[in-house]
Amino acid sequence: MTTRFAGHLLTGDHASRPAFGDVPEGTLYACSDHALIYQSDGVAAWSTWSTVSGTALVAAHTGDASDAHDASAISILDAANDFTATDVEGALAELQADNEAHVAAADPHTGYRLESADHTHASTGAQAGTVDHGVLTGLTDDDHPQYVKDSEFGAKGRILAGTGSGTFDDLPVGTNGDVLTADSGETMGVKWAAAAGGGAVATDAIWDAKGDVAGGTGANTAARLAVGGNGAILEAASGETTGLKWSRTLRGKIQGSDGAVLQGTGFTCARNATGDYTITITSAFAAAPIVVGTVITVAGSRWFTADNVTTTSIHVYIASNLALVDLDFCFIAIAAS
Repeated sequence: MTTRFAGHLLTGDHASRPAFGDVPEGTLYACSDHALIYQSDGVAAWSTWSTVSGTALVAAHTGDASDAHDASAISILDAANDFTATDVEGALAELQADNEAHVAAADPHTGYRLESADHTHASTGAQAGTVDHGVLTGLTDDDHPQYVKDSEFGAKGRILAGTGSGTFDDLPVGTNGDVLTADSGETMGVKWAAAAGGGAVATDAIWDAKGDVAGGTGANTAARLAVGGNGAILEAASGETTGLKWSRTLRGKIQGSDGAVLQGTGFTCARNATGDYTITITSAFAAAPIVVGTVITVAGSRWFTADNVTTTSIHVYIASNLALVDLDFCFIAIAAS
């Protein structure tokens, strides 16, 4: 083990002493806790090197101005291998030589833009330069024939269309409402033409009257379904030509105390006795309707029963706890028109 400092003198308490393998061989450590100087072998252990006070050793070392820190005697730890030298003096010499070579170069920054360089295009940034557009030459030259120029468009509404490989022409605008249609017989392969399909849906001949409905009868075919009566609902019906039909409805609200019609038209109602009512249909159904109803009450159990339903009348009972009672009720009757 060397007894030279080798440029390495550390101080601190015992707990802060680095591992022996983390410092170069010959490194000294002045321990303030034990007043001991330890020396590392750089591999296996710290050994006691002196019992001289660490403070005194540091003071003596730093106070020696004659040759205590000779650059050639101080080694460097160059983990990145940036230097060939192993001491401070050699490393400084290499840095100096590199700097002198850099400064001596004619243009050490050829990849950068210089303020003194000739600017041939406008640019932005800290080093920007500008060129007046008027001093540029060749502005009227047609150097880019592959580009489409504004002058190619002859008038409003015209469009450009290819006439072959690398060629095109402008197609004049069509008549209002025309659509662009592919046509291989045309020079440009397209033309303006009236929209196919016979015109607007709103003016189609399928409509005959207010409320008519168009229903599909098959692939790409349709037929007219005339509007149903007031209050009718549209239902799916696979047996019908259009797959649809109108079903007639009656709906209303009846006052339980006297059978008066509170809401609804197309029927009348009479109270026969307590909780017993007959609804008479003004215009008969084609078949006996389906009837549903509900009793209007805020509490308790109530029942609505439709009995003896015909194409012209509906007999209704309103009950509570198996006893007939006078309570307001609503109903809906649905059947084919």
